[in-house]
Amino acid sequence: MGYRSIVNNIPGLEKLYSAYNYLDRRRYVSFANYPHTISIELTTRCNSVCTYCPRGDLVNRNIRKIQDMDFKLLEHIIQQIRVSKFEPREISPVGLGEPMLYGDLIPAIRLIKRELPSAYLSLNTNGIHFTKEQQDALISNNVDCLTISLNFHSRDIYIKHCGIGAFDQVCTNIERFLKAKRSNKPKTIIQILDIDDNVRDMVDFKSFWSKRINSNDTISLRPFCDFGGTVAISQYKD
Repeated sequence: MGYRSIVNNIPGLEKLYSAYNYLDRRRYVSFANYPHTISIELTTRCNSVCTYCPRGDLVNRNIRKIQDMDFKLLEHIIQQIRVSKFEPREISPVGLGEPMLYGDLIPAIRLIKRELPSAYLSLNTNGIHFTKEQQDALISNNVDCLTISLNFHSRDIYIKHCGIGAFDQVCTNIERFLKAKRSNKPKTIIQILDIDDNVRDMVDFKSFWSKRINSNDTISLRPFCDFGGTVAISQYKD
């Protein structure tokens, strides 16, 4: 007696067999669409020394070197993604470094958009080094999303946690970018960090930037991340 005959002759087993097949197919189908997001760290350089980021400690302990990705390597990575059957939903050329410091950022954006046109391209920046040329390139090349990690509403608290007096410069860069892009891409997310030092400023932060963003932009409260325990959360949240 074949396997199918056994299934058909045992009451209730047919439904169980069908249910198992359905779930088994779902198991394989669900993995067919992965990975959803691929992050590519273009540079490990940064122009801020944020207390809540592990980058500085990793560099000081020689775990991470300060360097840029060779553009040929980036081309190779993008080509590998393009020819594979696992085209991601999102490409994010972001790591612990500041992507706006990458000398070939604009060619990198054009490369990703050309080779992976259906992928959602998102970028993060601290907004310190955010030139007009870079801003125009993000707009003209239809970058899908830009998250700007302003993270604070108080100049003093910004200096305390970022170690650099660039608060006014970042705010100016953000406002110039919002005016230039209007309601076009990229969708812009201006975020504030969810730590105790920001509690009193969160409402004012939202009120201030809500008057300046466009219809497709948002204000975001960024959850604190301890990067796998490398940053002591007790220093920032009770």
